[in-house]
Amino acid sequence: MKKEKDAHSRIIWGITWSHDNTLFATASREKSKSIKVWKGVVNTDKSEFGKFYSELPEENPSATAIRFFPSLVRSDNYSLIVGLETGDIRVWMFSKAQETW
Repeated sequence: MKKEKDAHSRIIWGITWSHDNTLFATASREKSKSIKVWKGVVNTDKSEFGKFYSELPEENPSATAIRFFPSLVRSDNYSLIVGLETGDIRVWMFSKAQETW
């Protein structure tokens, strides 16, 4: 697999897969935009695997931990919890319908 242009430039501290394997997310020590989301196994189309999908819209400095968890609100959303080097924890929800965090 070739390196994506939107890949991280610093060490990756964590990776997590969504409950349905359609996405995976990575957390790194970037100065900003440290959370990136990539396409996972989408049906049987292997050509899309590993392609950049999105990043969290807010500046997230130096993420050290990351985890998808099942959404408690709606089944058509993804929830992501991020631990930052500062000690802060942030929770994000992704809407499949609106394709926004």
